[in-house]
Amino acid sequence: MRHWITKHPLVTYFLLAYGITWVLLSPLVLQQWRVIGIIVPPVWSGIGALGPITAAFLTATLSGGKAAIADLISGMTRWRVGLLGWGLALSPVLLFLVALGVLPLLGQPFPDPARLSSSAVGAPWLFAGLLASVVYGIGEEPGWRGFALPRLQRRWNALLATTVLTGLWACWHAPFFVYRFQFGPGEVIGFVTSLYAGALWLTFVYQVTGGSTLVTMIWHMLWNAVIAVGMVLSPLLAAILSTLMIIIGVLVIFIGKPGSLAGSVPRVVYPKETATLPVPTARRTSSGQPSSIAR
Repeated sequence: MRHWITKHPLVTYFLLAYGITWVLLSPLVLQQWRVIGIIVPPVWSGIGALGPITAAFLTATLSGGKAAIADLISGMTRWRVGLLGWGLALSPVLLFLVALGVLPLLGQPFPDPARLSSSAVGAPWLFAGLLASVVYGIGEEPGWRGFALPRLQRRWNALLATTVLTGLWACWHAPFFVYRFQFGPGEVIGFVTSLYAGALWLTFVYQVTGGSTLVTMIWHMLWNAVIAVGMVLSPLLAAILSTLMIIIGVLVIFIGKPGSLAGSVPRVVYPKETATLPVPTARRTSSGQPSSIAR
């Protein structure tokens, strides 16, 4: 079994990430379907964040041992990323301010900040949204960017790796569509489009910071937070934020180029090294033994 996991770490990771999250969120789904009669508190949704990070550490332990664990932790604690890196981490705040500035251009008034403290409208929803922002930023990024992305980039360029990751990331959200999101086909398309744009941007951030999962975690937390605040203040504000992110995703493709999505910055592969070309497979000598092993 361990030999199979060592040969298929990505398959193992995604199966575990899906399985852990879906099992943990099943009480909320069963409640929504009225299969169970107990009331599951909404804050239970935060436990679903344990899926990606737990799957990453389990798979790293089984497939790569201490070296893989050290690599994972290294990305999560890589804070020396310069002013650019920290600027990228905090960029959702800037996007929020830009979105506020767009409202008057659309003939809309600035939203009333009092909605954030309204017990009837904003406060409960905002608290749940901010809590989810923190736990999902911490729980998701070590899996998607810290574990999966550098391994996907061993096989494909950054654009294709990010596209594959987005599809699998979107499917991971399946339970959320059941108990939290009331989405029709149009909303699902919009959600996946925004998710893809965010994934493109996060790949860019990950490459530029040399594989700092910490920066992507902070960005993810802040992005979810500004979306939560935007939804309470004005749904239009949240829509503007999503539109800005889609525009940024398109710019990443055309300016960053498919190879690394970060221009001349080479993509980060696993182990944390850089490669501008696909990693070659090992060649075998006449004796059948490998002459070189691709890292």
